[in-house]
Amino acid sequence: MAVPMDRAQALTSKEVDLIRTLIMAGIAVLVTVLATQSGQAIVVFVLIGIMVLLPVIFFRWPDNALAVLFVAVAVPRVSLKILGLNMKVEHAVAGLIAMGVLIGFKTSIQKLRLVDYLLISFLFVTLFSSAFCSPEPATTLKNAVIFSLAVLCYWLPGALIRDADGWRRAMLLFLAVGTAEALFGILCFGAHRMLGTTLGITYYSYLDALPAVHGSQWEPNIFGSYVSAFTAIFLFLYLQNKETRGWYLGGMIITGLAALLSLARASWIGFVVAALIPLFWRSGSRSSFSRTLMAVLIFACIGGFAFISASRIGSIRERVGTLAPDEVLDDPTLVHRLLYINFAMQDIAAHPWLGTGSDSFGLLWNWETEEGTEPAWVGNIFVRIWHDSGLIGLALFLGFVGALGLEAWKYFKAQRDTPIGRLIGALLVGSVVLVVAFQATEASTLAWSWVYLGLLGAFVSISRKTAESIASRA
Repeated sequence: MAVPMDRAQALTSKEVDLIRTLIMAGIAVLVTVLATQSGQAIVVFVLIGIMVLLPVIFFRWPDNALAVLFVAVAVPRVSLKILGLNMKVEHAVAGLIAMGVLIGFKTSIQKLRLVDYLLISFLFVTLFSSAFCSPEPATTLKNAVIFSLAVLCYWLPGALIRDADGWRRAMLLFLAVGTAEALFGILCFGAHRMLGTTLGITYYSYLDALPAVHGSQWEPNIFGSYVSAFTAIFLFLYLQNKETRGWYLGGMIITGLAALLSLARASWIGFVVAALIPLFWRSGSRSSFSRTLMAVLIFACIGGFAFISASRIGSIRERVGTLAPDEVLDDPTLVHRLLYINFAMQDIAAHPWLGTGSDSFGLLWNWETEEGTEPAWVGNIFVRIWHDSGLIGLALFLGFVGALGLEAWKYFKAQRDTPIGRLIGALLVGSVVLVVAFQATEASTLAWSWVYLGLLGAFVSISRKTAESIASRA
């Protein structure tokens, strides 16, 4: 007599995914209803968002999950108060995707490496400092939890991307989202000029009310670093890949114009520094003359494009003028940043080893804005981490970034003439923009910085796995 097949074994993969999605939808809706501290109208919109997002994320896993993650980290201005935490869309999406990873949506969790242990240790120090070294532990612990949700985005690409082809598709999707964000910023500026709208626009009242584009990012400097990194990526790919140069040139023009409209000078400087790498070191180019000639031509085109934009758009022209040596030291934004970095160093001198907790600078110092007195913040990434997590936390963070960069560089050199090698080279060049730009205004508390690092980490994991597989067969 035949033994009836167990019903669970008879379920198709789509039915299993449907059951998992329904369970997660129920949990998400229950948590939202019980924990949301906003008005009823907001809760209704959140529930609608959950019902729309969950099928999109989980029914074409993992590609749709990556797409939603890339879009979510590009809109950090949207937030909601849940469980006393000021959660952004990026935090909610990261949590939902992490739940999908944990309950097994065809995902293999990577084995932890040195870089993972360094990052986990950095988070532990931040949580410890927030709990025991803070002037207001309850507040800094909440900030540390939100920061941990942003850092969680580092591990998600590695958990979602299975192989080199998947990583290549994820990178192309990442480039598409970055270009779309830049295009949105340009449209915001165009609407402002023609219709007087203020969507995506920030006014610098202390700079003669100059309009700067922030798009859907938190503020113009962060928008500038975001799109400038993509400009450097497209430049690298344009110089390396002859087959698709037209697409890369279009992306470079769109993101480059958006970067100019952000009026973020640190991101401009970061792009110039990063641009030197692909211009003077092109794979396949043996002649120093051809490298120099190409560098001169590209720089002439970029400079001409920037000059035309500056001559036609008054806000860019005025902002470029502040880069002159006789103007830069009198610039109010630079003086403002240096003043508050000095305040941060005073706090660091009192608590050098473990800091004073996550985002604690705003608890100790205020500044005046158009909206009134608000908590202050430190724009320099190294000073901010040292202030919040101490010298121990800063050392762990630098160890994590350094180890990740060295591993990515190692595997890039072995694959530099392959399609995936060119993409990782572009990502490394784009990271140079962020290193420079984050000395003035950093975005390590936002998820997109960690997604960027997560793509580097996913590449390293895939390359390591491939190398180990080849070694085992040899």
